[in-house]
Amino acid sequence: EEDVGVEIDLVGQLKVDDGGKGVKGRVGFRTRGRLAGPLKLVPEAAMRATGKGINDAIIGFARKGFEEGARREFDIWKKNKGSSLRSN
Repeated sequence: EEDVGVEIDLVGQLKVDDGGKGVKGRVGFRTRGRLAGPLKLVPEAAMRATGKGINDAIIGFARKGFEEGARREFDIWKKNKGSSLRSN
């Protein structure tokens, strides 16, 4: 198995929305890497189709990670907020 050295960078920013009930912004990713030996011979159209599938998988993974992280962080915040309210 050949290491293709794929790098993925997350770019963009999120801000609290005007109502304070969510976030808005733009995020994306940039990827780069080397094509492994035989992949250099694959037609460009096939590479584009494959790239779209990979991009869709990365977006799905990022979305799931964000949603799980947001829920986890909210639960922590809610627990700490409740603790501070009980101590007052």
